[in-house]
Amino acid sequence: MKQNLTILFDNLKKHIPAALSGVPDQELHLCRPEYYLEDSREFKKDHLYIIQGEQLPRRAVVEKGSALICVGDSVYLPFYQERMGLILLTERVDYFRLFNMITEIYDRYDSWSEELGEILETTASIQEMVACSRKIFENPMFVLNSDFHYLVHSDHPDLALTSLEETDREGKDLSPDNFWKFIDHHEMSTQIKEPMLINLLDTSTLNVNLFENNQYIGCLTIDYQNRSYQDSDKILALCLARRLESALKKYSANLTTEKNALCQAVKDLLQGYQSSLYQKRILDTARFHEEHICLKIVFDSQLTALPVTYLCNAMESSFKGGLFFSYDGGIVGIIQDLSPDEIEKSLCASIQSKHFHAGISDVFKDVDRVKLYYLQACAALENGQMFHPRKSFYYFQDYALTELLINALGNLPIELYYSEGLKRLLKHDQNSSVSYIDTLRTYLDNNMSITKTTRLLYINRSTFLERLTRIKRELNSDLQNAEERLMLQIILKAMELNQKIQDHDEK
Repeated sequence: MKQNLTILFDNLKKHIPAALSGVPDQELHLCRPEYYLEDSREFKKDHLYIIQGEQLPRRAVVEKGSALICVGDSVYLPFYQERMGLILLTERVDYFRLFNMITEIYDRYDSWSEELGEILETTASIQEMVACSRKIFENPMFVLNSDFHYLVHSDHPDLALTSLEETDREGKDLSPDNFWKFIDHHEMSTQIKEPMLINLLDTSTLNVNLFENNQYIGCLTIDYQNRSYQDSDKILALCLARRLESALKKYSANLTTEKNALCQAVKDLLQGYQSSLYQKRILDTARFHEEHICLKIVFDSQLTALPVTYLCNAMESSFKGGLFFSYDGGIVGIIQDLSPDEIEKSLCASIQSKHFHAGISDVFKDVDRVKLYYLQACAALENGQMFHPRKSFYYFQDYALTELLINALGNLPIELYYSEGLKRLLKHDQNSSVSYIDTLRTYLDNNMSITKTTRLLYINRSTFLERLTRIKRELNSDLQNAEERLMLQIILKAMELNQKIQDHDEK
């Protein structure tokens, strides 16, 4: 395994006083060291030279990517510092001892690289890769997959884990509370390919995202509880991350195959496709013949970048036997029949955020009709967000009449449904402080009860009766006729909804 000056410097400074200067290359490019021969006057690319300060020539051919370790000072150092990377040892050290120290550093990382390669070619065990890397990083490490599920935990019981690890040591998902802390500190940077040194809870951590075909598949985290961060950790963590990516690729084809098949079967039903025999068996195995409810969940704009798969897993943990998956700009959930209180409590516990809205369907048993109940959830969500945006939970039955009236209007504008009498009432209201429409609506909504209507309108009985007489005359309609009364109530309700929609659009 080739090295760079940063790795060599971080190891040498533990034993002898040293300073890193010049323009060191961060790539792993340096071959094993060699002594500088005075008659050479040439420093070749990717070569590492050991030299005493008094041996430095005044001028030499310096190729880009060359490096040297200089024992003692020299007046010619500035020339080389502008052209190559170098480590300056300020104290005298035995040449042979120095050479052996550097060789041991190379041997150490060669052994690590070979061990990682052997694991990858045999078991491809993430656990084994992390375990053999502890001697390199000397700190606890863990690996999360794209679902924010622990693949590997610290395997040293004597190490005091951070509160993040300690809470979730059972090999499952991060708890929702720790997930939000991780997201907050991780800054949703799942597309960054460079190592990130960040503060996670009460400790510093180095995080390297893992990718497959440019898709985020997880994160390697080094938790600095024992020794502090070193600059060389970044390139070494990248080396480990590349091996972990290769190991994860071996398993990616088989991960969550059963769940994916179930999700696809439900998605096909939502899109109106008929289930195949194979999909019917999958749905039967999932016990979807029992009473279920369909949910449609969306998040506010500030949370749209969240890892949806994690949230689906968290919600499935809260709803026993539930299924959650990403679909049409949100998350769809199929859960067993629960009370509203149980649904709201479980959703809040799994998401732990107020920045979401959920549409909730009626109960159904026939999974082949899931599309209809999905449309119920969507209708509840759409109407709920429009008319009650501050709420988080919207039940279809609370918005069934609203949805019915909106659909009943069809493509015709609401004005075309007005009778001549209703038009006269509207014309009156345009030039009067007294609204005949509001009076009529209140009267009909209260089953034509004079007592209730006068109380709600804050007027006396005689005033109301006089106003009602004028309304009936202008309306020219028999309010005792159930059909005419129903028609009026539908139109008045539609007018009210239409006004709310206009107000919402203006905002």
